[in-house]
Amino acid sequence: PVYELLGGPQKDKIFCYASGFDSEWYVESGFKATKLFTPYGPQDGLDGLKKNEDLVARTREAIGDDVELMLDCWLSMDVEHTVRLAEMLRPYRLKWIEDYLPFDDLEGYAAVRQRLPWQTLAAGEHWYLPTTFAAVVQRRLVDILQPDVLWAGGITAGVKICHLAEASGVSVI
Repeated sequence: PVYELLGGPQKDKIFCYASGFDSEWYVESGFKATKLFTPYGPQDGLDGLKKNEDLVARTREAIGDDVELMLDCWLSMDVEHTVRLAEMLRPYRLKWIEDYLPFDDLEGYAAVRQRLPWQTLAAGEHWYLPTTFAAVVQRRLVDILQPDVLWAGGITAGVKICHLAEASGVSVI
C-alpha cells in the first residue's frame, strides 16, 4: 500500500466527517462531525445570508453541541459576503469555513484572514502544485490545507505540501 511506501501508518485514528444535508443521520451513524454546503451566495443578498444562517442554526440544534460542524461555500463567495456570513454564524461555533472564495483570489484570502482572525479557515482542494500551497502557508492565509492529491501534483506533491504545513504549524486534511 502507498502508506507503507510513505513510511507506514502515522496515526491510530484520523478525524472523519460526513458531508451533506442529512446531518442527523450522519450523527446517528456514528460521525462526530458533519459538513454542510451553502446553498445561497452573494447573488442572494441579505435573504441568502439569513437562509444560510437558518440552515446552520437548524443543523446545530439537531446535532447538538458535541458534534463538530463545518461549512463549505463551494468557491462561491466574495470577501464581503464571506465576512458577513462568518459574523452571522459565529454563535454556532463552526469548526471551519471552507473554500469561500474563488481558488485563484489569494489577495481575497488575505483580506478574509485579516478580517476574520478568530475563524478557522480551510481551503486548497482546487489549488495546484506545492508552490501555491507554499505561498498560502507563508502568508498564513488559511489554518487548514485541503489538497486534492490528483490536482496538487500527485503523491510526491502531496508529501511536499504536508511537509510545508508541518513546518509551519498548519493542519492538512
